[in-house]
Amino acid sequence: MALAFNNTSTESPMEDGLEQNLADYYDNLYPDSDKIVDVWYWLVGVAGSLIGWLGIICNTLSLGVLTSKAMRTTSNSLYLTALAVHDLVFVLASTMFVSMEYFHYGLTGKNDWYYKFVSPSTPFADAFMNTSITGSVYTTILLSADRAIGLTKPLHWPRVCTRRRIMVALMLVLGWSVLLNVPLMVQYRWVDAPPNVTGSIFTVESSYARTYFHEEIYLNIINPIFDSALPLVMIVVANVFIARALHARHRNSGSIRASGGGGVSNTGRDANRVTAQVVFISAMTALTRILRICMFVVMEYHDTIHVNFCPLYCGVLAGLAHFSNICNATVNFFCFCYFGPKYRACFLQNEESGGQSCATEHTSRQTPKRAEDKAREPNTPSDKPEESGGTKPPRETEHTSDKPEESGGQSSGTEHTSDKPEESGQEDKAGTEHTSDKTRREAEDKAREPNTPQTNPKRAEDKAREPNTPQTNPKRAEDTK
Repeated sequence: MALAFNNTSTESPMEDGLEQNLADYYDNLYPDSDKIVDVWYWLVGVAGSLIGWLGIICNTLSLGVLTSKAMRTTSNSLYLTALAVHDLVFVLASTMFVSMEYFHYGLTGKNDWYYKFVSPSTPFADAFMNTSITGSVYTTILLSADRAIGLTKPLHWPRVCTRRRIMVALMLVLGWSVLLNVPLMVQYRWVDAPPNVTGSIFTVESSYARTYFHEEIYLNIINPIFDSALPLVMIVVANVFIARALHARHRNSGSIRASGGGGVSNTGRDANRVTAQVVFISAMTALTRILRICMFVVMEYHDTIHVNFCPLYCGVLAGLAHFSNICNATVNFFCFCYFGPKYRACFLQNEESGGQSCATEHTSRQTPKRAEDKAREPNTPSDKPEESGGTKPPRETEHTSDKPEESGGQSSGTEHTSDKPEESGQEDKAGTEHTSDKTRREAEDKAREPNTPQTNPKRAEDKAREPNTPQTNPKRAEDTK
């Protein structure tokens, strides 16, 4: 569907050889055209240009983060990458060929931008915009369906939504987006520009654009259904399943907390963030489809396919629909940053160190307990002996707690082995103190060897009782008496 103000009508004055000025012809035939241009100047020209350039920057940054090594391991990285590609193509084409046109016309009152850039590029620019919008919408459908399966069938989800299947689905979405918008690629043709028009190439509607199939069936039935209505229904259905799964999970977690269970784990929090991200993206896409459907209904009611050939409210509604597409293509970057701590941290790390430390940080983020234990090892070298000593018999524990020096040969070796990493990491003074302490302990152990010759913990325990019970043989005790 053509969105630019200066698209030629079905009865083009230039092609009919009328000498009346084109602008005067449109003003007389459609009195609200000037007001519609003013609305589009502020809404699409000014605001749309600012947001569009921001969207170009943000989607470019998103592609850099999503294609990094650390982000490729996330479950929805393929969906978000495809979404960023579609959004980047749309905001680039929309900013250059729609927003800048209205911005330039509103500032200068001339159509130079249109005749130099927009008109020659209309056959492919219009198709690129609509194809990228369709691809973005259907990618959002896949993302919502993936999340719905993950919440409703968590055990089947890893087997159903494999990486290879996701790539195949995204390729099918791209092919379907191109196929659905093929008629828009052939609805214009290039002609030599008239003498009073700046530029050498001018675009007019082709003979196909005037056929009954294109005007009545494709533009009024096929495109609205498969580009707006059907995607809206599929997004709503997927999010209904997501909402039901979240409600059931919240009810179960409430009963667990009521029975004295623990809170939400880190994995649960990450899953909730991913779900919130998907719901937000789906809501924004659904809003653009609702506005587009309303625009189609109003334009069909006024029997026109051009935004400047209908009343003022119709032109305003069309401007809001196009502006919502620009916002939807731009806001995803901020959505990724807000709901994705890994995306946010990876983006900041990429800015500072080129992305290499991003992978290191998030490897430790995925195993926070192991990272904390690893960080504590140099500072508490006696953790390992305590853990290994937890399996000792209770009587031995009491014995060794009374006399730490008499730990036995085997446990002493474990203690000194755990101290060695600390020796290599300390300064020379600390190493000297530890060596002297170790030597002192070895000297004390050797001094006690006649009293504790047994290294077996049980035998050492029996040996330790000997001074208290010297007469262990009953027969010899009787003979002595």
